[in-house]
Amino acid sequence: MLLAFAGSVGGDARGRAAESTTTQPVLIKLFAAADESSEILAALGKEQQFVPLATGSGLDGAKWYLIKTDTGLVGWVKDSDQEEAKKLDSYFKPVPVELSFPKSKDRIGSPAIAPGTKIVVPIETNGSLVMVRVTFNNSVTANLALDTGATTTLVSRRIARDLGLSALGKVRGYGVGGSFVGQVARVETVRVGEAETSNLVVAIHDFSPDPRVEGLLGLDFLNRFEMSLDTRKRQLFLTPR
Repeated sequence: MLLAFAGSVGGDARGRAAESTTTQPVLIKLFAAADESSEILAALGKEQQFVPLATGSGLDGAKWYLIKTDTGLVGWVKDSDQEEAKKLDSYFKPVPVELSFPKSKDRIGSPAIAPGTKIVVPIETNGSLVMVRVTFNNSVTANLALDTGATTTLVSRRIARDLGLSALGKVRGYGVGGSFVGQVARVETVRVGEAETSNLVVAIHDFSPDPRVEGLLGLDFLNRFEMSLDTRKRQLFLTPR
């Protein structure tokens, strides 16, 4: 779903957005994290389109919204009395839905979890990254960074080696580390807490120099769930769609 702000744009898209070069007021600031002391990625204004991704709580206890702009920026917007923030709040309010489940062999969630149940997953932070423990094929577990800008889940060569993955080909991908070219392979299961999906094609690439970060958990997994974050409580919430 694309939403749009009604106002004016001020500033650039990398850190200087707070200094508007126009005489019209900036409506909403896009932050790198759910924290007003974090880097300002952009100043969003007139006709700025974006996709709502998730809602969460900041360290100050306030409500924040994770969005992706039409220029590809992913960041956090703080809740406020402004009309634009109210639109985001309205988008994330629960509404009655018909739950549909995949007809293929793909499995989402766990057989022991009732449909629509919210799954709570502990998170840790590594700088600006939100980290979760991910288990592949019920055998190999590693720390991956949540990346709503990555279309494909990415794993390190160590994970691929330990899983004995066979490359299916190559792919160009995009994530927090920029663009990359890596091999792709299929994994039987990907599990985050009690949230699990099967038959996922992942990219293989050592994107991070930090050995504590062994991949990116991308939208191919996250889009199968309604997602929200509470950074104050260090919790990720996933509800099967």
